[in-house]
Parts: sequence; structure tokens; C-alpha cells
Amino acid sequence: MGIYASKSKLYPVSSILPKTGIKRKTIQAYTTRGNHNDSLDTKNLLARTVSLRAEHANLLGYKLTPILSLNRIWRRIRQCIETSNELWIPAVKRALAEATDMQKMINNEGSHFKLQPWIGGYYAEKVKRRSILSMRRCFVLTLN
Repeated sequence: MGIYASKSKLYPVSSILPKTGIKRKTIQAYTTRGNHNDSLDTKNLLARTVSLRAEHANLLGYKLTPILSLNRIWRRIRQCIETSNELWIPAVKRALAEATDMQKMINNEGSHFKLQPWIGGYYAEKVKRRSILSMRRCFVLTLN
């Protein structure tokens, strides 16, 4: 049985097993995979990949491949920020409205304390149940 050179096999072997021989074989297999000057060697493939990436960057007007990569990363980051802003503002409005409903419920029950995070879940469920019941009542009234 051989030791396969994958990252998921490397950690348990190197951190748990006390035998240094197995650790050495596993780490050497992982760090030298694709570099044995045989039919499975990947050095030529790696060199070709780097060459094609550089050519691709040059065709798009970039002098270096990392600049193209960074440009793409920054574009994705900007898109993520824009999307999160689109979601964040309505979510905050909704959370504030729900907190107001919960505070009203607390006050209507005769308690006069300020809504706190550790009791919010309890009152959130009560508000949800109340809204579900009111929706059921509306639904029943419209069917009759």
C-alpha cells in the first residue's frame, strides 16, 4: 500500500504518527510530486501554462500576469461590496422594524425593559407566531 501525495493525507500523518520514516516519505511524496523526470512529470506542463498566461495578459494589454490577476480580483471585490451594500441596507431596515415590533410586544405585556440580544430570540418567535396567526385569520376571512 502506497502513500498518496495529497494535502488531506499530509496533515494527519505528519501531526499524529510518531514514526518519522512515514512522515518523511509522506512529506517528500507531497513536495516532489510531478517532479521525477518520468512520464508523469509536470515541469513542462507548468512552463507551458505560465507561458500561456503571460501571452494572455499581453494580449489584454497587461505587461505582467499578476497585474491582470489583481485587476480581476479587484473587480470581483468591488462587485461583492456592491452586492453586500444592496443587501445590507434593506436587511438593517428590516432588523430595526423587527426590533421595534419586539419592543412594542414587551411594552404591551406590561414589562418595561429594553430589548436585549439574549432575549431577542424569545420575542422574535412570539412576533412571528402573532404574524402567522394574523395571516391565518385574514386567509380564513377571505375564504368565507
